[in-house]
Amino acid sequence: MPIHGAAKCFRWKDTSLWFRAATIDQYGSWRKQLTTLRLRPWLPIECGVLDDRRTCTASICGKSQTKPVMARFLKVLVSASEKSANIARACRYEEDLFQLLIQEKKGDEMNKRFIQDFKTLADVLIQETVRHDIGKEFPEIAAYIKGEESNTFTNTLGESITVEVKDCPGETSSMLCKVLDGNENAANLLAAEVHKEIRLEEDFSRLSDFPSLPISELGIWIDPIDSTAEYISGGCVQASECSSSPSSIHQSGLPCVTVLIGAFHRKTGVPVVGVVNRPFSSEDSSTGVWSGKYYWGVCYGDYRMSSIACEMQDEEEQAQGGMRMVELSVEGSGAAAEGKNSRGVVVISGSESSVLRARLSTRYTVVEAPGAGHKQLCVALGEADAYLLTRPTTYRWDACGPHALLSALGGGVVDCRKVMNAAADSSPLPPSHLLDCPGLKEALPSMLDLELRFGLRYGDEDEGEPEEGTSESGSAKWCNKGGIIAYRSPRFLLQLVGTIRQPAGAVTSPV
Repeated sequence: MPIHGAAKCFRWKDTSLWFRAATIDQYGSWRKQLTTLRLRPWLPIECGVLDDRRTCTASICGKSQTKPVMARFLKVLVSASEKSANIARACRYEEDLFQLLIQEKKGDEMNKRFIQDFKTLADVLIQETVRHDIGKEFPEIAAYIKGEESNTFTNTLGESITVEVKDCPGETSSMLCKVLDGNENAANLLAAEVHKEIRLEEDFSRLSDFPSLPISELGIWIDPIDSTAEYISGGCVQASECSSSPSSIHQSGLPCVTVLIGAFHRKTGVPVVGVVNRPFSSEDSSTGVWSGKYYWGVCYGDYRMSSIACEMQDEEEQAQGGMRMVELSVEGSGAAAEGKNSRGVVVISGSESSVLRARLSTRYTVVEAPGAGHKQLCVALGEADAYLLTRPTTYRWDACGPHALLSALGGGVVDCRKVMNAAADSSPLPPSHLLDCPGLKEALPSMLDLELRFGLRYGDEDEGEPEEGTSESGSAKWCNKGGIIAYRSPRFLLQLVGTIRQPAGAVTSPV
């Protein structure tokens, strides 16, 4: 039986906060705990373990005593993503400029999934802008900021130019002018966006009590423009517009484009901070001008915080007239499976086999959509319950940022092949009901902690050995060779794997 909890927050004259938590254990009995916290009443509620039973513990989603380093680090990443979104939009608005920027990727830079892939100056410029802005604020990790794109660009005259952000707009414009075959107007426009100061309204001081983790131990993965093909083609199509599906997932067009920035712990390879920016989130029907939206997540150890959770709680507080009631479920199914679609929603790529699609369709609503970052964001937002990819067509930069965001929401991103082959291991997948047993996950992490067992890792030491008889160069060594499954609910992940694997022989090895 799922474990639920409820909590009410009240403000007192002396600014103390009385936090009353009531939890239901697996037998349905109430246990009550009264705690006094000297915090403001902007508190998300997390499920933790106390005295061998599930209880609600206060986390942070508001002003409190902060450790400013992580708050500043997140602010820099979000600012870099917003500047990247500005550049992406600027390149789309100037049609002549956009056509000039398209360049075909060649050799080991080409993603094998596409017959023809493209590299744009927007890709390279965004990547180098992110690298510059983060490296400037945190020089201790400048050497560990990596991206999808090579920072060399060849103009129509055949000149090879290294794209990098200079000290001032004039110098950056001069460099870009060479790339753009002397187009000074376009170069000045882009240089202005690169050097523009970003002002964020969000107060990141809400990141308090973050565990001790030196920024110097982190690395960065950047995907400057994920879903390049949609960025070039433009448009906007939702699933509900082209099928009978009630899904709100965009199946093509600019809303599928994302900027992905992920920070990981270099020693463990575990994702820590993720920013997913959707530059073309909504369009003004009267002007045709697009605006964007960003999402962030921070996850380290038992610490969880995300903009998505905070936004939901802020809306809930407003609906309650300033008093918040937060209901928890250990099961944690996404919104797609709760009310919106009782069958659950699984989003996939167009490359998946008809056999797999048929198997999934027996239990779920299956939606096809482009962009690894877009599909993972759909899971984080609750528009889908899982993103399944069985082929080796994503890379570290595709998953690091979204992975941290999903982890902050209680989910994650696992290696598809590893989790599918777990039945052959000495420690197979656990029955989903064991996830509800109080304290059992902490007691048996090697069995029940799915992220620990199958989660993707992003450090250099995690790249693994090339397959026998092959050599890897370029982007191939950063490939997620086993495919991936992104999820918000561990229970749904186990259910999805069980659906694919049963009955035996219905679906061949996913990779």
